[in-house]
Amino acid sequence: MKLNNKATVILLHGMWSDAESLVEVKRAFEGAGYMVQSLTLPNHCPRDDHTGASRAALAKCTLQDYVQFVLENIQYLEAPPILVGHSMGGLIAQLMAERVECKRLVLLSTAAPAGIYSLSFSVFKTLGRNLFRFPLWRKLTGLTLSSVQYGIANSQDRSQQQCIYERSGYESGMVTLQMSLAAFTNSSGVIVKSGV
Repeated sequence: MKLNNKATVILLHGMWSDAESLVEVKRAFEGAGYMVQSLTLPNHCPRDDHTGASRAALAKCTLQDYVQFVLENIQYLEAPPILVGHSMGGLIAQLMAERVECKRLVLLSTAAPAGIYSLSFSVFKTLGRNLFRFPLWRKLTGLTLSSVQYGIANSQDRSQQQCIYERSGYESGMVTLQMSLAAFTNSSGVIVKSGV
């Protein structure tokens, strides 16, 4: 039961992580009086918590699967939510905003939709060897400590970087491919229509 008229906040995490990665954002919204749902996308958890079955299921996921998951989790809300997405979660939030009415859309260091060239040396260095896994669309991608230190948490101290690395999980190779190719295509899976 809602105690105020504020919209529900839906938090969407990025690649290689889960809802726990946005715990500080969740606390901030809750402290401001918002109801918050921090979703963990299907088959996302720290590497050590994965099983063979969860890795196999994650390897089959697409961005469209993630969007469908979020749709299923917000369909019962009485009012349009505030969608807050970090990195890949920001792209998912944009794709969601095409499909459902949103009170607000908050994008934190968001991944770019199709048609926006966002690939840089930094992105390639962070993705590292993952881009050479063949066939990528059937594999999982993961982080190394050096990729966390360089491209994910480069302003945090070494202990925080280590913690982020240890909590990181896997990501679907198909999703990694969809997002990487978005700069070069107008793929319907990652394109956000103007006017959103």
